[in-house]
Amino acid sequence: KHSIPSIPMIFLIRSSFREPLRVHFLLDGRILSWSSDEFLRLWANDGGPLAQLEGHTKTVKGVHLFPDGRILSWSDDTTLRLWANDGRPLTLLEGH
Repeated sequence: KHSIPSIPMIFLIRSSFREPLRVHFLLDGRILSWSSDEFLRLWANDGGPLAQLEGHTKTVKGVHLFPDGRILSWSDDTTLRLWANDGRPLTLLEGH
């Protein structure tokens, strides 16, 4: 008989999102999350909130993480947004 080892939970992020949370783990240990709203959120590696990335007006559909830490997000609002690694907005790309 094999036993399955217990793994302790490091932290829990609670939210009121309507659909499952999507997450990316950044190379520096921070967490980027988004769900069915128009925001992305940055979390510290201990689960504490760092920043809410605001700008999209409809559901965020996905993100791409660049090696230098920048974040590209796209949304049902037909925009792409480029963010600095600390969550500051850098560029808005419209018309897609």
